[in-house]
Amino acid sequence: KKYEAAKRGKEYDEKGDTPEEVQIKKQKQEKEISAVKTESRPSFNAADTGYESPEVSETSLKKKKQKLIIYSAAGAVVVLVVIYFAFIRSSTDIIVSEKPYDEVKQSSQERYVDEAPKAVVPDSTATAVMPADSLTLEIDALDTSWVKILLDNSKVEEFTLFPHSKKEIKAKKNYIIVVGNSAVTHFALNNKPLEFSGKKKEVKYISVDSTGLKYLTTPPNFGN
Repeated sequence: KKYEAAKRGKEYDEKGDTPEEVQIKKQKQEKEISAVKTESRPSFNAADTGYESPEVSETSLKKKKQKLIIYSAAGAVVVLVVIYFAFIRSSTDIIVSEKPYDEVKQSSQERYVDEAPKAVVPDSTATAVMPADSLTLEIDALDTSWVKILLDNSKVEEFTLFPHSKKEIKAKKNYIIVVGNSAVTHFALNNKPLEFSGKKKEVKYISVDSTGLKYLTTPPNFGN
């Protein structure tokens, strides 16, 4: 067996195994030893321990910086867009196109012609109509007073006013008046007081028209 083993260039096992059997046993033992070492070796995970190699740490830091730059740029773009729509775009100047001078002049003339008031042509056939009874005379007496009036030189009225009484008379042009106890009597024409003064139990002669009140020096003629 030794000779055969030496002839073949194999080691001789004194237990009587052939070189092929020895080789097979040896390979089997190596496999068993390798399997035992693999089962007994603890698995190592860098994520479980929190440890990172320098290469991994540097790569992660670069990625974080890149993300930060991207987010910052996106935020700046959003801010610029908001500022543009909120301030710049709303305050844009309104551009007014300038019209030619001839066009503006013609437009102004047309507008003036349209808006110009039409002249009123008087009708020669129309006659002036004077309002009836345009004068209103109000007589106020503080005490008993006697009054006689000629209206428009045509109509005569005579009456007595008692204390704190009033009378209103209408005419077209004028009044000729004789008033007794003139100190207690007051006159107003169209709601405007007239300046009149008299004396107690004294008779006064006056005329009243649109120009105001006038004193008469002689008694009026009432046509009777």
